[in-house]
Amino acid sequence: MHFRDLIDNGNFSAKQEIDCIIGLLDKNDEFNYSIRRLLNTNFNRFSKMGPFISFDDLLKHVSEQTSNEDELLILICEMLLLLINEYIHTIAVNNSDVYIFSYSDETEVDLKHLERHIFEVVDRIHHKIIYTDDDYSFIIIPKEKKSIQAAEIVACTDEDIALKILEYKHFSTTVDDKENILISIAKYMEDKRVELTESLKEDNLYIQRNNKIVLVDQMFEMFNTLHIRHNNRKQYIKESQREQWYDNTYNTILTVIIIDEQAKINKEFKRLKEENRKK
Repeated sequence: MHFRDLIDNGNFSAKQEIDCIIGLLDKNDEFNYSIRRLLNTNFNRFSKMGPFISFDDLLKHVSEQTSNEDELLILICEMLLLLINEYIHTIAVNNSDVYIFSYSDETEVDLKHLERHIFEVVDRIHHKIIYTDDDYSFIIIPKEKKSIQAAEIVACTDEDIALKILEYKHFSTTVDDKENILISIAKYMEDKRVELTESLKEDNLYIQRNNKIVLVDQMFEMFNTLHIRHNNRKQYIKESQREQWYDNTYNTILTVIIIDEQAKINKEFKRLKEENRKK
């Protein structure tokens, strides 16, 4: 089940979740202190403030970025987790004069409760938090088993490409972003082309033509004819078709990565059978 399925089935309301999160931000403790006030008071200490002068200013900007409540919910979750993580692990630790829950322990409890609530929301909408460069840099992406499986396989040889496989599915990724990600993945696959073809040729499960693996050949043809690696007259698609065919190419890449892993499993299983026949 996907995020959209939950909403369509009436089991989830992004607007209600946003209202709930805002309510937790504005909940006052016995000293009339809230998480919103905490973030506003210490906002100039955050490393990723951008051009914004306060937390309220940042929240207003984020809320104006999309009219889609599903996307807005994820944006707000990402923003708050980033601020909460940096506040707890860096700002509150490194600044003795910071307002560290100085009004009551209840504020600390509220902050951790908000963090847990966001984790629960992310999980409930079948999304996953993927950490990237450091402890406070991450994206929230759908839990798509195929992309996660492919990324885990690739991570054994190239963690950067594995992250790009996951970043492709992030809702904020534009068509141009997708093109750049596919260019990077195409280079990775090109470097493994001979190894990939030889690996699959050893397995009788995959269709071969002229001593080549059909699906692998098609993948590289897609790289070369769908405005990914080239922009010449030999391209098959119009501008309006780019995103559709980028997504199709992405799914083809995932399939090739997974069947290559399966071919290796098949090879190991054959070896296991042969060893047992000799006993």
